[in-house]
Amino acid sequence: MTSKVVAPYEDRKQDIVVKQFDGVNLSAHRTQIKETEFAWLENVVPLGYANMPVVPAAGSSSTTLFAAPNAAFMAYANLNGTDFMFVVKTNGSLSSLNLNTGAITNNIFAAATFSSTDVAIAQWKNERIIIVDPSNYRSWDGTFATSNGSVVAFTMTAAGAGYTSIPTITFTGGGGLGAAATAVMQVNGTQTITAAGTGYVVGDIITFSGGTSTVTAQLRVDTIGGGGTITAVSIYRSGAYSVLPTAPVAVTGGSGTGATITPLYNVASLTLTNPGTTAYIAAPTVVFTGGGFTSAATATSAIVAGLSAGHAVATYAGRVWVAKGRTRNYSAPDSWYDFSAATAGGSSIISDETLEKNINQLIAANGFLYTVGDTSIDALSDVRVQAGSPPITVFSSVNISPQIGSQFGPGNPLIPFGKALLWSARFGIYSLLGSTPRKLSDKLDLLMKAVTVSGGQFLGAGVCKLYGSLCPAFLVSYPDGSVAGTRTLVVMLVNGRWFFVTQGTPTLIAGATVSGDQVLFASDGTNIYQLFGETTNASTIAWKITTALWPAKTPVSDKQMFKCGVEISPLENSIVSITTPITDIPATINVLLDNERSGTSPQIVLGPNTGQWVNAAGVSGSWVNAAGQSGDWLLPGFNILQADASTKGRYVGYTMIGSTRGFTFNGILGQYEERGKWNASGVS
Repeated sequence: MTSKVVAPYEDRKQDIVVKQFDGVNLSAHRTQIKETEFAWLENVVPLGYANMPVVPAAGSSSTTLFAAPNAAFMAYANLNGTDFMFVVKTNGSLSSLNLNTGAITNNIFAAATFSSTDVAIAQWKNERIIIVDPSNYRSWDGTFATSNGSVVAFTMTAAGAGYTSIPTITFTGGGGLGAAATAVMQVNGTQTITAAGTGYVVGDIITFSGGTSTVTAQLRVDTIGGGGTITAVSIYRSGAYSVLPTAPVAVTGGSGTGATITPLYNVASLTLTNPGTTAYIAAPTVVFTGGGFTSAATATSAIVAGLSAGHAVATYAGRVWVAKGRTRNYSAPDSWYDFSAATAGGSSIISDETLEKNINQLIAANGFLYTVGDTSIDALSDVRVQAGSPPITVFSSVNISPQIGSQFGPGNPLIPFGKALLWSARFGIYSLLGSTPRKLSDKLDLLMKAVTVSGGQFLGAGVCKLYGSLCPAFLVSYPDGSVAGTRTLVVMLVNGRWFFVTQGTPTLIAGATVSGDQVLFASDGTNIYQLFGETTNASTIAWKITTALWPAKTPVSDKQMFKCGVEISPLENSIVSITTPITDIPATINVLLDNERSGTSPQIVLGPNTGQWVNAAGVSGSWVNAAGQSGDWLLPGFNILQADASTKGRYVGYTMIGSTRGFTFNGILGQYEERGKWNASGVS
C-alpha cells in the first residue's frame, strides 16, 4: 500500500479577479494600496466597475500658428458665437485660433505688446476679450484691437432730423489722432409720397428697396384715394442703413404697385471704423458735416480710460475687475472701458493680513468673484450701486480660506467644476465647495511632492468631456527617474479616480468649449492640438497599467503564479466620436509579472483564448476569405487574453504596456497556489 503525502503548503489553485478599477494611489507602496487601485495608469481611464478604456489619441495640430516664436500662454473665449483659443507668444504678440474653422489670425497685437510670462485674459459678454499685463489694458472684438486712449463708444445726444443723405463724421480735440466712424441712418419724420401707385388698401405694409441695411425700413398705408392710390403713410419700421437707397425709393409689398417715396432720415447710431492711431488723452468731440439736415445730430464719444495695467482680470456682476498688487479695480456698471468714480467705477485695496503678498488670480464662478493669493481666497458678492453724488459701488467680501490659496498666476487657473472650484497649490490639488477647501490629491502625494518640491511646476488646467464624463485636468512637470530631466504629465480625475495622460509633449494646456462640448487643448510650444481629438483612427497611443501588488488574501504566504490574463472588449465608435471604425483591438498584450522581492520578471505575452484548426499532418490552418486574405481567430467582441505565468512572491502584480487603443479593459485575472508560509525573504 502506498500513500501520497501532500505538503501542508500545497493548497489548491486560487484565482485573482479584479474588476473594480479605483484609479491611481501613490500615497503608499504598491503592497499597501487597495487591490483595486493602481500604482500607475497612463492613457487609460478608470471609469468604473469593469470599465477602463484606452483614451483616444490626440487630434491633428495647427503647426502654422506657432512656427516662431513659441506659445507662452493660452486662454479660451467665445466671440459672437465663435470659439477661439488665444495665444500669447514668447515675443509678446497675441494670435488666435478659430476652434470652429481652424482659421488663424496672427499678430492681433504685435510683438513686444505683452509680457509673455505675466498675462491674463477674460471674456466680456461674448463681444470681446480683455487682456491685461503689468503694462497694458487692451481688448479685441474680432475686428478692432484697442488700448488706453482708444475711441470705443458713442452716445447719441440728438438724432437730428430732415437728413436726405448720410453726414460725414470727424473728430476734433482729445490729443489723439486717427479715430473714424460712420453714421447709421433711420427713416424719420413725415415721408413724401412721390408716386401714389394703385391697388393699395389701408393697412398694407410696404418695404423700401435698395440701399445697404441691417434692418430694412417699412411704412404703413394709412389712407388711400380712388383706385387704391396712397394718400398718407406712417413709419412701421425705421430701418438701419449704412448706404441709403436712391430717392425716390421704390417700395414692395402690400396689395398694390407703383408707389415711390422720397424719405427723410435721422442718425440712429455711429459705427466705429477706427479706434485711433494715436491714443487720446480725453474723449474727442464728434462733428457731423453735411447730409442736408433740418436739425443737426449731435453725439459724444468715449475712450478706454482709467487703467494702465493689471496682473489678473475677470468679468463679474456686469463689470470688469482687474487686480494689480493688492488692489481690485472695477469698471462702471455694464461697461468694460469706464473705470471712473463718477460712474460708480473705482478700486479697493485688500489690507487684511490673510492676503500675505499680492493677488494672483481673479475667478468668477458660482455667484462669487474669488480673489486668490498665495495662501488665501476671498469671496466677493452682492455688488450694488449706492445712490449718491457720485454714486458708489458697494459689495461684500469675506475671507473663506486663510491658509490655502495658489501661488500660480492665470496661466494655471482655478477651474469651475460643477459647484466647486479646483486648483493646484503648493501642497497638491484642492477643491473649494462652499467655504471649505479640501485636498483632493492625497492619493498622489508622492507625485505632488516631486512636482512642488523637486523643481517641477504646474503648467495649466482645464476640464474636458471624456467618454461622457467631465474630467478636470492639471498639467505638471516632474522629475521622472525613467527619463533624463523632467517630463510633462496631464493629471486627471474622473468620478473621484485619478489617472494620467501623455499625448505629445505639451508645455501648456487650457480648457475650451467647442460647439457646446468641453474639450482640452495643449501646446508643445510650436503646435496646438486637441487632447483626445483624433477622429480618423490614424495614430497609436502608448498606454501603461501598473497594478497594486496583491497579497491575495494573506501576505504571509508565498504565491506561485500559474496563469495571468485580461478581459477586453471593443469600444463603441459612437462613444469616442471616431468617424473611421477602430480595427486595432489588440490580439496580444505584453505583461511583466511583478513581486515585492525581485521587482519585475521577464515579459510574457497574453494571447487570445481561442482554438486553432490542425490538419491530419499536424499543421495549423487559418481562414481565408473570398479575397484570398488570411483571417485570425480573435473574436470581434469580448475577449480573454491569457498566458502561462511563472513568478513567486508574497505580493504579486502586473505591469502591462501597449500602443493600441479603441478597446476597454473589463477585468484583470490571475491564478496562483499558496506555497510556504512565513518563509524568509527570497526563500520558498
